[in-house]
This record gives sequence, C-alpha cells and structure tokens, in this order.
Amino acid sequence: MKGSYLYDITLPLIDYCGDIRGKRDTYSQKYSPNNIRRLYISPDGAVVMYHVNVGKGKRSVVSYQPELVMQCQQLPDYVPIMYVLSADRVCASIEEVVICTGSNSGASLDTRELDFTGLVKSYKGGGSDIKQVIMNRYKRLHSFIIYSGTLTEFINRTEDCIAPYRLLTDSEFVRSTCQAEFFHKDDWYKSYGSSAKFYQMDMSGSPLNKHFIKVKEYVDAYKEHEDLNKFKHEKVKGLEAEFRKKYEQCLQLMKGYTRLRAMERELGSSVLGVELPAPMFLSLKKFDGLGKTHSLVKVSDDSTSIKDALEYNKQECTKYARDFYIVLVNALLTGLNDLNSKYPVMVLEVLNEFDRAVVVPPNMQQLNESLPKPLDGKRFTDSVANLCALLGVVSIANFKTTGKEAWIKCIS
Repeated sequence: MKGSYLYDITLPLIDYCGDIRGKRDTYSQKYSPNNIRRLYISPDGAVVMYHVNVGKGKRSVVSYQPELVMQCQQLPDYVPIMYVLSADRVCASIEEVVICTGSNSGASLDTRELDFTGLVKSYKGGGSDIKQVIMNRYKRLHSFIIYSGTLTEFINRTEDCIAPYRLLTDSEFVRSTCQAEFFHKDDWYKSYGSSAKFYQMDMSGSPLNKHFIKVKEYVDAYKEHEDLNKFKHEKVKGLEAEFRKKYEQCLQLMKGYTRLRAMERELGSSVLGVELPAPMFLSLKKFDGLGKTHSLVKVSDDSTSIKDALEYNKQECTKYARDFYIVLVNALLTGLNDLNSKYPVMVLEVLNEFDRAVVVPPNMQQLNESLPKPLDGKRFTDSVANLCALLGVVSIANFKTTGKEAWIKCIS
C-alpha cells in the first residue's frame, strides 16, 4: 500500500471527468476544479458537493475501509486527503471544508487532516501569514469546520443548507456543535476562481459562470433586504422607546386621576366645593406589543404599519400628557385660589403641610403667583404625585390618606 492510497481513491470525486488522472492536454467540456463547492472528510469516507450538476448529480461519495484507513495513515509517506483540493490546479471556488472526526467503525483521522494549513501543500510553517495565503488561493472559501461526530450525522443534520446561497454555518446545529475557522466570512459569494484559458466551464456564459453570478445577485439582494429590515427594525425600536416614554407619562396621569375618582366615590366629595375635572381619553392605534391598556385609553383597530401606529401613538401621547396635565393643574390652581379668597389660613396650612413641587405651565404662572406660597417643581413624576395629593385635599372629604408616598406608589 502506498501512502497516497486514501488520496488516490478520493481524487476521482474532485477529478470527476478523469482529466487530471489521465494527464490530458485538454480538459473535458464539463470539468473545472472551480465546480467543487464542499469537501467532507471523515474516517468512514469522503463526500464532494458540486456547484452545478454536470450529469453526475450534485454530490459524489467514496467509502473507506477502516483497517485500510489506519494502515495508510501510519505509513511514512502518507498523503493527507485534503491535498486533493490542490491536485494539478487549486479548487479555488470551494466554499466549505468539513472534517468529521467520528466514525461508525472506530477508525480515526490523522491529525494533519484537522489542520487547515493542509489546504496549502507547500506550507512548512514559519513566518508567512498562512490564512492570507489560503484566502488568496481559495477565493471563495468561507470556513474550515471540524465536527466531533460522524459524517452521516453531519450530512443529515445540515440538509437544510443545500441551497447554493446557504452556508453550513447558517445552521444552528453547526454553530452550536462545531469548531470553525473563517476565511472570506462576509464576502465569500463575491469572488470565484476562473481559468477560462483551460476550462470551458469557467468561460463567460457557461452554466458554472452563470451559477456564480446568480448566487451573487441573490445574496446581494438578500443582504440589501436584510439591511433594510434591520434599519426599519432599529427605527421602529427607537420609535417604540419614545412612545413608551410618553405613554408612561399618560399612564401616571390616568392612574392618579382614576384613583382620585375612586376615593371620591368611596369617601364623598369635599364640602369645600372644588370638583375634579371631567375625564380625558387617549386615542391609540393598535399594534403588536401594545398590551393591556387603561380604561381611559381608546384603541382603534385601523389597519396600519407598526411604524405608522407608533408615530401616531407617540404624537397622541405627547398631546395627551400635556393637555390633561394642564387641565389637572388648572383645576388645582383655580380651586386653591377660590379657597384662598374664603379660607386663606386653611390654604396656607395646606401649602405648608404638603409638598408643593409641581411643575406649573408658563400660561398659568399668574394664577400660581396669586397663592400665598406658589407651586414650583421640576420632575414630571413628582409633580403628578404632588398634584394628586393636593387635589385630594381640596376635592375629597377625607384627605389624610393622600400623602405623597402613597401617590408615588399608585402612579408607578
């Protein structure tokens, strides 16, 4: 047995027209080393997958006898199986090389088959950038994959990666169970080997040439669509965050207001005669992710995109938070001023006892300045809590249960 035994019985998968072994001066019309898409190597055998069918299918297989595998690999002149990729001319358009170390018979592979440097037969180690050398020679090589299971298992688990625009590393199975060394990781589909001088299959307009062009067009279109979707997703994500922020302000006002109404029903209205304003409803458009809404929210089922719904909802929430807040502040300031004209001592006592940190809109500052101690706040949440506490004082019969901390908890 020669050390090239395994190499020799695997070479026909690469040299599928017999041109290399026949040492012909001209090559067959259907042959090109650039038609090799994938090479799978294992102790049980090897598989080659082709880019285009040249009449022999898209896949060729050779089986190894386990005892011959072990015997051949122990010979001093052993030739690694991987060397078939650079027999005569380099299979420059190969996309993926897969090494499966498991075996149904207990055989194992020589460690040289597990090293991607074997893609360059002349490499002896040293200072050269072997990855760059490999990338220069194999213009389409995406990855070198090692799987600890059997070849049969790997093939069966990656049947969904057969399409010409699919890579093995697209499979979650491969990503989670295999080791992978990447080469042309992102632009693998843009280049391919071409030796039209030698191979008719590499000529412009040939089935192989058309295949490479078609794959490039497909992947470019897919990436463009994916990038557009990503852009839209990020934009929608940003819009949703802005909507949620505004919606949260609306909910704080709604929760505070409905709690005041519930207390009014339970305890009765204040004898001071200050009434709560009428409820205000928020109009939103339905979209996936809106979730359960408050009783003061009216949701329309209008057919629209998520982006349009979020833009509309954000605008409506901005208006609602501003307008309903103004209505509530106006009710409080008007009520306090009316009471101050009748019961100034009581109003001063209320303003001393309760937190006055309430943001007052600019158009209400004159009304605010009329109070013995004006309101002055900066934060929205604190303002809503203090606003509700003060409204409770002047509009609910029993106001001792409406402290700020209770309101913070209520509206959060």
